[in-house]
Amino acid sequence: MKKLLLGILIFFALFGIVTLEQWFLMPPSVRAQTNTFCAANLACTVTAAWTFSNALTVSGVTTFTGAQTVGKWNGNCIVDGIANATLAAAVTCAGSSGVIEIPMFAVPALTGSVTIPIGVTLRFDGPSGITTTGFTLTINGPIIAPPVQIFFGTGTIALGALPSTSLFANWFPGTDIGAQSNNAYAACFSAGCTPVIAAGSYNFTTPIVFNTLNKPGNLTCQPGGTVALTYTPTTGTAITLDWGNSNAAPLTQQPSVAFGCLLKGPGNGTSAIGLEMNGPNGMSNASITQMEVQSFGTCLNFSNQIKPSFLITIQNSKLMGCANGVSFNNNQADMEAIRFVNDSISNHTTNGVVFAANFFSGDVYFDGVSFDYNTGPSISVPSTASASTFVHLNQSHGENSNTAGNTFASFAAGTVQIVGGEYKNTSAVAAAASMFSCSGTCNLSAQGLKIGIGSGSTITNIFSFSGTSSVGLFLGGFVLPASGFTALYNTAINNGVITDFGASDPGVFQLSHNVSGTPWRCSLNGGSVFTCTVNGQTWQYDPVAGNFQFGGKIQNLAATATMGLTAKTGAASNYTGANTTYAAVDTTNLCAAITVPTGWKLDVEVSGVLESLTAAVAQSIALADAGTTCAGGGVTALVGTERTITPPALGTFDVNFHTRFTLTGDGAAHSVALVAKTSNAADSWGIQSTSTTIAPSMRWLLMPSN
Repeated sequence: MKKLLLGILIFFALFGIVTLEQWFLMPPSVRAQTNTFCAANLACTVTAAWTFSNALTVSGVTTFTGAQTVGKWNGNCIVDGIANATLAAAVTCAGSSGVIEIPMFAVPALTGSVTIPIGVTLRFDGPSGITTTGFTLTINGPIIAPPVQIFFGTGTIALGALPSTSLFANWFPGTDIGAQSNNAYAACFSAGCTPVIAAGSYNFTTPIVFNTLNKPGNLTCQPGGTVALTYTPTTGTAITLDWGNSNAAPLTQQPSVAFGCLLKGPGNGTSAIGLEMNGPNGMSNASITQMEVQSFGTCLNFSNQIKPSFLITIQNSKLMGCANGVSFNNNQADMEAIRFVNDSISNHTTNGVVFAANFFSGDVYFDGVSFDYNTGPSISVPSTASASTFVHLNQSHGENSNTAGNTFASFAAGTVQIVGGEYKNTSAVAAAASMFSCSGTCNLSAQGLKIGIGSGSTITNIFSFSGTSSVGLFLGGFVLPASGFTALYNTAINNGVITDFGASDPGVFQLSHNVSGTPWRCSLNGGSVFTCTVNGQTWQYDPVAGNFQFGGKIQNLAATATMGLTAKTGAASNYTGANTTYAAVDTTNLCAAITVPTGWKLDVEVSGVLESLTAAVAQSIALADAGTTCAGGGVTALVGTERTITPPALGTFDVNFHTRFTLTGDGAAHSVALVAKTSNAADSWGIQSTSTTIAPSMRWLLMPSN
């Protein structure tokens, strides 16, 4: 048995020796062929170098030790350090339309500046990257990479006009997300790009500044994730957008994001600013969407700028818990069409929105904005702001904590329009003088407001007007509470006042105005009587009775003529004359110079008693237009006014006369006078005027007429 076992052992030993001899006698090309000793479904370990010239299929567990090379895998050019020893070699491998792949854990360093063509994609497999120190990496094609750092070193990265302009700020080097965002913006090509911050929480001290003229940086929080940015310094500005005019949208949060992009500060007791727009370059055609900014000295600041800014929209955003929610500080250039849409500007310790003392000019719109629990005024415009300031509140909401003396909105300059919306005071902390204050040069109008006052809370005047303010509350829609306020307005002030009405029946009303100390006021009371008072003169119209009453005068628009009646009588001495052609009887007492406007008429009447002194001859009287003055000398009888009478007795006033004329206005002055003549110079005409009661009389009636 022992001999049998020994024989078997010698057999296998000789077989091994022969096989090993044959292996070493093989040429290298033969020894490099497929290993046929790897049994199916069994682990196979290879320790030597293999070269595959055809397609390789690997299944099961395969272990490679030592240097292996895969220069091109599935058409992708791999930067493996051997076949493609450098990134430049991989660019040559990819040509004009391939893919360059940086394998996992690899961080190849540039050995020279490299440009990746526009048709070539740069792909990073998980944690990997490129070190750029000392050189420039220009990328014109797309980048595919996870939201982690892929660029290392201190070299320059230049992005061309990528097919997709979005890129992760997290790809770039930097001490924090602020520095990374700045490096991403610096790498953008001249037309700008969209740096995206990946989901996560970030503390940063490096301010984010996008301020290259005409190069928009559309800083975006990653859609589908929550991004919280916390700026920790107590001074400075967290994010500055100042690239001038563009058609892009800056700080943008996509609608698909569930919680929005949150920017938090070090506290509202600091001077730190959350977001600042404008600056030397200005800012135009830009929007901020679904952002939440909180806990800064100022949440959103529009800084001073040299160039105008316009068409800026802040929408679906929250500005919360700062000292000032929004601050407008521009004092050198216009701001046009600045809009807040569906935002919340609430819980600020000083002001919701404040305009600087030297605010230059601008129009700001608040559409559907909620102003809640701001300690100071939700909107404050000082008297030193420009008269060109325009504030428009449309369908917005205001609810204040109403600390002592707090006013919801205070306007001391500019023009204010309030249309619709609800404004409430639901706190019983302390009485307030007003909800809306309009003073200085403020010009305020409001329509369709709903006012709410909670139990235990009081408001003296919902609207308070003072100074030279002018105001107009127009038709319709005021809804007032039954109690909780003293008056809708302060009635002691002539400027900016509306007429009284019951709390449950505001009716239709128009505010009054004070022009150079001359107040006017019009109102429609509960009985539908429309009344206006101007400078102490009152007129009113009662449509039910059909009456029109007034206590003043009716004039033409040029105020050159006043509707009215002028009456005169002759002197207390009889008139006589021997003239046989017409002559004025009395240019003082029986004549009047009156301007008759176009569209008006002058009706003139005269009556008296004639006599013939020496014989029964014909005597004539008439009305004549003497000219622009009674001394003008005109004596031609006006059409239809001449009366010729022969008195029956001598020396007796026994014939009455009467005549009249209606003159159509031409805008000129006319002096209509009584003229008389006799048919015989030897027999004088005579007109009785023996006393103030027995005398000829004339009447001039001036009025508008068709």
